[in-house]
Amino acid sequence: MPGLVGLISTDRGNQDVIKYLDNMVNLLKHESYHILDKKINNGMGIGSIDLNKGDFTSKVIENDNLIFGFSGQIYDQDELYARVSGNGSGPANLPHLLLDIYNKFGAEGLCGLNGIYVAAVWDKRTRILQIINDRYGFKRLYYWNGWDKFVFASEYKAICWFPDFTKKIDEFAFANLMSYGYVLEDRTLFEDIKLLPPASILTAQSNNLTISKYWDYSFYEEGELRLSEDEYIDAFAEKLK
Repeated sequence: MPGLVGLISTDRGNQDVIKYLDNMVNLLKHESYHILDKKINNGMGIGSIDLNKGDFTSKVIENDNLIFGFSGQIYDQDELYARVSGNGSGPANLPHLLLDIYNKFGAEGLCGLNGIYVAAVWDKRTRILQIINDRYGFKRLYYWNGWDKFVFASEYKAICWFPDFTKKIDEFAFANLMSYGYVLEDRTLFEDIKLLPPASILTAQSNNLTISKYWDYSFYEEGELRLSEDEYIDAFAEKLK
């Protein structure tokens, strides 16, 4: 599968980051024709694995201030281009278009786009990483917040090989899998690896990690009368009767 990988190392130099990133992207390169790309900056790196066919794009680009990684598909690129340039005919280079949107609107500009995607932005000056995914979390991203590093990847086999990763199984997640056929919430089969929830902005700075939700389901129309929780429960019980 195409995707992104990356890490922030708090006490290691670029040589270790290069070694780690090389291993991560190679683990996700399933075919010889896949295209790999990597960018490194001051103890941090982002890599991409692109299928080199179809409509999905996985790419890492860079300017003086930012490293920008993107993996996914956006359906209304002309409308997005109009937000930046004022006209509706956009360039074919999707990652550069999205980077322009980030420069103009910040992380919020990449929230709720019409597509399946995950984007990672590293600010070289502030050393802040932001990761944004689509509303429904269709483009999965896993992360591990270790004591001296933060690691993320589209498949968690690119994470669990690290020498200091404990590989401890999450028993509750395993019970989910045996009972329902899938794992609930942000759990994975490894206790220390989490799944980025849908419609999220993850922010990593130094040893601090925060996740904020930018969108959620709404089951009522704007302006519609909203009942209390007890009233909804009573109405549901009446329907069951």
